[in-house]
Amino acid sequence: MEISPGDASPQAVGVVEVAPRDGLQNESAALSPTQRAELVSRAVAAGARRVEAAHTGTWLGTLVGRDAPAPLGRAGDFPAGPRPGIA
Repeated sequence: MEISPGDASPQAVGVVEVAPRDGLQNESAALSPTQRAELVSRAVAAGARRVEAAHTGTWLGTLVGRDAPAPLGRAGDFPAGPRPGIA
């Protein structure tokens, strides 16, 4: 969806937190699985309804060689709802 100046504001906007999946792109240090799990916990506590926390590939630099699914190990701690990842 592309919005131009003068267009009406959309009725709703979706926000997806992907830092647990991709890492913090502007930071040189990578997040550990424990830190990513904490990031998921805090995002959910702050009201995030969609958090992408898993990745199974090797092309995302901040996750290469890391245990990517670790944040989902605590998925039972979070309210029911979408828990998407990417393949």
